[in-house]
Amino acid sequence: MEILIKSDDEQLMQNMQAELREVIATQGLQDALKTGIVTPQVPAEKHRGDPMTVFTVLVAAVSAGGALTVALGRDGFLTQLARVFGKYIETGKVRIAVKDSSRELEIEGSARRIEKVLGEVLEHIKHQQD
Repeated sequence: MEILIKSDDEQLMQNMQAELREVIATQGLQDALKTGIVTPQVPAEKHRGDPMTVFTVLVAAVSAGGALTVALGRDGFLTQLARVFGKYIETGKVRIAVKDSSRELEIEGSARRIEKVLGEVLEHIKHQQD
């Protein structure tokens, strides 16, 4: 699963990235998840209507077993991840999409809705691995 986080507000993205890394560390998922930064190609002059730049990509290499159990558990990783995403989506300055091998879905709404979508994507991935 790949989670693409898009914004044109670099400071906001840095704050969000710090929160995401903290959640990953708290859950002990540093070995199961990879985070990376896509260096944006920002034009010298930005114009209104320019496309948002992808500053951060979170690649969740969650396999069946322990990491998936932690992710889906009560108040687990997905719950905490959804809370962070919900907080930043609420600002209107961030767009987040989740990708698996066959689709890309933009996620929005409350933290509870975001958690549900992420859980469905992980379940879909789990079924593909079986």
